[in-house]
Amino acid sequence: MPPGLLDNYPASYITSFYVPPAEIAMMHELVRTFPNILVVDVAIVINQVQQMIKQVSQAIEFVFIFTVLAGFSVLYAAIASTQDERIYEAGNFQSIGGQTGTIVTCLGSRICDISGLAGLFASAGASALGYVIGKHVLHLDYTFNPWIWLVGTSIGVIGVLIAGLLGTRSALSSPPLLTLRKIG
Repeated sequence: MPPGLLDNYPASYITSFYVPPAEIAMMHELVRTFPNILVVDVAIVINQVQQMIKQVSQAIEFVFIFTVLAGFSVLYAAIASTQDERIYEAGNFQSIGGQTGTIVTCLGSRICDISGLAGLFASAGASALGYVIGKHVLHLDYTFNPWIWLVGTSIGVIGVLIAGLLGTRSALSSPPLLTLRKIG
């Protein structure tokens, strides 16, 4: 504004200062003496913001735990749905003379391929979701984290491999004729 234009209007002055915690009683006396002074304790505001961030973090942790549990239930369903097929293949391989080590290697490599792709897709989804939330919801710069890809893929491969091989263990330990009769 040009000088003098707002001279006839009321003015408000804003300032800030630090009061040590030991002298906080002085602020109460200042407000009682001058009731038209507005005092905002920034420490209380920061504490409230920290509490809100803590609650949001707890909500995100709950969603993360729920997502992991849902992922494990989908993993279990996927392994259980193909269990008969793996047992049947193991029985067929054993009936034509396949060694247990060779069968485990074949099943393990196939499981690793499929679970590795699933881990890559999950990592890509997590990175994309992190970007969208960070950039468009929280208005923060996104930082790519390669550990998400490495850990997500590794955990996917290891978890599915262990579950898949444990599921076919019974077929590998029993004679192929019994395995094929039980499935067939």
